[in-house]
Amino acid sequence: MRRDDIRASAAGGLQLRQRTPTLRFVHLTDPHLTSLDGVSFSDVRGKRRLGYLSWNRRRSHHHRPETLARLVEHMRSLNPEAVLLTGDLTQLGLASEFEQARAWLADLASCPVLLVPGNHDFYRADAVPWMFEHWSAALPGETHSIDDFPYRWSRAGVAVIGLCSADPDIPFWSAGGRLGAPQRERLRTMLQQTRDQLRFVLVHHPPVRGLCARRKALLDDVALTRLLESEGVDIVLYGHVHRNAACVLNGGTRVFSTASASNGAADARAALRVFDIEGTGDRRRIRMSLHALACSGEIKIVDEQAWTTRINSTCGYR
Repeated sequence: MRRDDIRASAAGGLQLRQRTPTLRFVHLTDPHLTSLDGVSFSDVRGKRRLGYLSWNRRRSHHHRPETLARLVEHMRSLNPEAVLLTGDLTQLGLASEFEQARAWLADLASCPVLLVPGNHDFYRADAVPWMFEHWSAALPGETHSIDDFPYRWSRAGVAVIGLCSADPDIPFWSAGGRLGAPQRERLRTMLQQTRDQLRFVLVHHPPVRGLCARRKALLDDVALTRLLESEGVDIVLYGHVHRNAACVLNGGTRVFSTASASNGAADARAALRVFDIEGTGDRRRIRMSLHALACSGEIKIVDEQAWTTRINSTCGYR
């Protein structure tokens, strides 16, 4: 997306001044968009029964389709280069939910949608093949199994790298996740291959210890944090915690979570983050703005940050 400034010339006329190309990315997460209409408690088993009770008693009152529709309408008006979606599209990871989410993804935006799964999407192992069957359009490259994560998508000197932290083998009482050593090593290789690009890393679970209760945490978060720091990743986006938060790791990696895109509760109302990237070569200017749904129904910018990143192809640190 190229934007132009108009300025007055010395002769008093108008002329176009070409600005540095700008890329815009939008982060959405945890839309919990699917309906469990027609699904009863007797239709599900094991961990899904706990999720069913939680949805009907509490979460269905917070995650509202009209809230999500309002936020998506606003997102479309921003004309992003890509939508970065960090999981939990479903409630229980049922086959019918993957079909519902496929239709929503197809209608979401006219730009690429880059997706990583959440723990609700992979409630049980039977859900894994359904994701690759129904959401393949949002999984770049040759991403046909969990072993194909992380994936990479690149545009104009920016690399988006998607991780799978959802693990259906996590015990039934836990909402945690796990990358595993093989995926972390593939990530290390991919980060080393992209040192000459600005890197976004997408993951559902918090990549840093202490950002949520251990029952909900990434089991190998310490190993991931060390890897992100050592390779000098620019930006990490995650979901799962349903709130807006930000921190900076050693080496300058900026880590952001965004509130659920469908949350109508007053404590952390639905939000999205916008990242505008300007510049070429080894310096990039990044502007982040957090857009949240106010009680009035308006979308308001509630936080803004800007910083400059130096791309260093020989060393992970900036």
